[in-house]
Amino acid sequence: MRPPNPNKSSEHFEFVTISESGDFPLGDAGMTLCVAAACQERGKPRIVIGTDWRAGTETATADIQDKLYWIDDNIAVLIAGTVSRAIELKDTYKQFLRKREKQEKNKPETEREPLTTANLLDVFKAAPTIHKNKLINEYVGLRFGMTYPAFLRCVAAKEIQKALRRKH
Repeated sequence: MRPPNPNKSSEHFEFVTISESGDFPLGDAGMTLCVAAACQERGKPRIVIGTDWRAGTETATADIQDKLYWIDDNIAVLIAGTVSRAIELKDTYKQFLRKREKQEKNKPETEREPLTTANLLDVFKAAPTIHKNKLINEYVGLRFGMTYPAFLRCVAAKEIQKALRRKH
């Protein structure tokens, strides 16, 4: 049994390890698992989450990576791909949702737009765009030593050689 989010009461979440021995029932299939499914328990909505702990590089793999993270007490995240980048995206969601929550609290009550099933997807689509801009700024900063907006200004002013603009 894996411990729940420490910020949440354990009576709400139960984590069960299917195989205590760590054996993968189908052998080493060369894949990892990270799934979630909506369901009901006694008429109450629930989400079932299943992950393995497999992480690897080109040369080695091991069952050492927890793939379940929390944005807050009510939002669980399953990560995949490059762990450090996935965690950065998770943190971007956390920052975005906290900022949005503060902005909503500062609005008059009649202008507030709480998260609902009708707008949830639209709200959640904003964070990946923010994260993409962070990655672009990181790349341009490392490659050219400036922010992406500064890079665009330099390109427009033809201050960066044409060969460098096309290469990257």
